[in-house]
Amino acid sequence: MLDVIRDIVSKIRSIKGVQQVLILTDEDKRKVLELEKLAEQRVMMGLGLGDNRGVKEALKRGAVVAFVTDMEYEWPPGPNVILTWKERVIGEEINDPEKLEELKNSKNIVLMGNFALYKDRMPQPSLMIHEPPLVILPPKSCPEVEKLPHVHNVVQGSPSPPADSYLKDRMQADLRDQRLGTVLLGFDLKNNP
Repeated sequence: MLDVIRDIVSKIRSIKGVQQVLILTDEDKRKVLELEKLAEQRVMMGLGLGDNRGVKEALKRGAVVAFVTDMEYEWPPGPNVILTWKERVIGEEINDPEKLEELKNSKNIVLMGNFALYKDRMPQPSLMIHEPPLVILPPKSCPEVEKLPHVHNVVQGSPSPPADSYLKDRMQADLRDQRLGTVLLGFDLKNNP
């Protein structure tokens, strides 16, 4: 089993933009979950309460690895942030440059950088006071690791700022370097490695 984990860590290190890698201990997992729960109680990005589904899903897996990334790391396709209200998507991050260009001409869209708010889906502000929007950080895939023969249920997530700082500190990354981020990757090992 250790050989399989070493192969996975080696594969992660080979991904462009990945720097340090850390296999999380049970104590690390507890601390990250605790920090995420605290972060979810605060308003995220000035938009609403948080729900870091990517990190929570990663932490449910049998093995969890954290790694530091730089600006060259490429997230899988799809939004990294989704804004919902009563299960309805009212905004999302757009990573596809062509789609972003297309949306610039839409009268129904308010663009803030690469974040799109859908005017026709927005509730009245007075309704959001009593039930604030939810900022979802969704689980993402990791194609490089998913291809490995001895793993399944691979999922990655983007830690909240407090968990990000904790993980960077654990990996002795420069906490002041704004170009660095962290990723949490969870996976299960297949029974017959």
